[in-house]
Amino acid sequence: MINVTEEMNVVNFLFDNWLVVSIVAIIGYLLGSISFSVIFTKISNKKDIRNMGSKNAGFTNVLRSVGKMPAILTLLCDFLKGIMAILISTFFISITCGKIGDFALGHVSCIVGFFCILGHVYPCFFGFKGGKGVITSASVILMTNWCVLLAILFVFLLAFAFSRVVSFSSISAAIFYPVAALIFSVGLKDILLSIPVAILVILKHKSNIANIIGGREKKIFSW
Repeated sequence: MINVTEEMNVVNFLFDNWLVVSIVAIIGYLLGSISFSVIFTKISNKKDIRNMGSKNAGFTNVLRSVGKMPAILTLLCDFLKGIMAILISTFFISITCGKIGDFALGHVSCIVGFFCILGHVYPCFFGFKGGKGVITSASVILMTNWCVLLAILFVFLLAFAFSRVVSFSSISAAIFYPVAALIFSVGLKDILLSIPVAILVILKHKSNIANIIGGREKKIFSW
């Protein structure tokens, strides 16, 4: 249920504290811009993951092109940076603006989370060439509405059980994300976050979509 009065209070807060909100959004973007797939691949074999395999700076490509340990470290750190971005911004907001209430804080967390995802996809430290944002998006959704994460995770696992293709599963989850956000929304924040994130993830998978249609997309493993 969307409370119009509370939403207007959030809008007023964002306008009144635009500088602080801008700072935490920048913090989120900078944390998101730490491309762990590139870092761990260079540590592991001195190469750039963006020149290997699918050329994507993400978990799946690291797993296929480099190995399990760098891939696991990439997955964990890409997931943690979304969590850390929101925790750090929450702390910063608390010491600069005082107690603002969970509802307003949830909206700020969505803003920070989106910029963290944007940093992951277009990292300023790595030539704006990053990953596809799936894992970092999952951590942001966990921090903003865990019910939504459970719903889209179910869709991801269902699609993966059917296809064994990570990209197809990610695209399916992204398509369902706005629907889940609408069902489990706590204010407009969930819906407003879900639409651009879903579009961004789907657009970053456009080459995968072409491969899926053409039957060329690789399965992560067979059983």
